[in-house]
Amino acid sequence: MDGDGGQIDAVDDHGDSRGEAEREKEKIVTELTDKEFEEQIKETKGKMNLEQGGKNMNPRVEYEMTKEDLETLLDACKPVPVIMIGNYTPSSPQENANHAWRALGEKMGFDYMTVRPGRSQRHFTAVPSETRPQRAERLKREAKEKRDAEIIQLQTEIADKQRRLAEIEGGRTT
Repeated sequence: MDGDGGQIDAVDDHGDSRGEAEREKEKIVTELTDKEFEEQIKETKGKMNLEQGGKNMNPRVEYEMTKEDLETLLDACKPVPVIMIGNYTPSSPQENANHAWRALGEKMGFDYMTVRPGRSQRHFTAVPSETRPQRAERLKREAKEKRDAEIIQLQTEIADKQRRLAEIEGGRTT
């Protein structure tokens, strides 16, 4: 109690003298409800889709890894006993786990940096990426499209030049 008979809240570790109820009220006011948050996400995705020509650029896909893949990931997370010799620093369990996720991503065709937990330990979602065969197919398709576009452009230029040549020859007096 202070001298006026009012209650003084203790100052917390961060120097905040506001009461717990006041901080909780502010938290409620500033937080979005789940529904508002979902609406903002949908609106943002809609804007992104419009900017990208209506194409969903990063669709999340659910994946299921094999038991062996799960064991590999879990083993990669385990600490490795090390004897330090010189300035060599071994990989940390986090780095080993990242390497294991990268390898799994290359094997299964997803971006390992986009992984999120799924409904079980073996399930997860991620954004698909190109596998080597998909990349080769895409590059082949793009090369054909580029070749076809160049052929059309050259045919158009030839037709324009022939038309111009006919105009010039038609205006010539012999």
